[in-house]
Amino acid sequence: MRRIERFFLWSVVAILLITAMAKMVTVWGVVSTPTEPGAVKTMLEDREPFFNLVPFRHLLLLAAWLEVSVVLILFSKASTLVKWNAVTYLCVLFFCFRVGLWMVGYHKSCQCMGSVLSAFNIPDASADIFMKYVLFYLFGVSYSFLGIELFSRKEREKPLSSSQSG
Repeated sequence: MRRIERFFLWSVVAILLITAMAKMVTVWGVVSTPTEPGAVKTMLEDREPFFNLVPFRHLLLLAAWLEVSVVLILFSKASTLVKWNAVTYLCVLFFCFRVGLWMVGYHKSCQCMGSVLSAFNIPDASADIFMKYVLFYLFGVSYSFLGIELFSRKEREKPLSSSQSG
């Protein structure tokens, strides 16, 4: 694996682990909003607006589980193609969920990081914008390296031309 690719792979691992831990800390109730102590508990019990099937608590756990699963794939001996595909699929899933929220008219900040950032007095709107940039970064990195990997595989599989074989 190339050096720059390894750097970006480790940055993806760090991002996914941090966001997964933030979700788990919120779900397990370790952090509460300083200004509104009951707000986190209420948010966790509310049903998410896109599917309206599960409470945010379960959705945060599922998202954290998916993020940790992708990290495990990144640490595995899987091919580079599989690793970048896993990150790409996770990004597509998160992006589709955000688009779905927008389509149903949900205009509140995304709770991607749970309530951890509010413990540092970071406004929800700022955290939401930051997480959009994180998603954009993950998208860009994963699609770039996925494209590079697919292109290099295609180049390796090219048959020799007739002028080189004689």
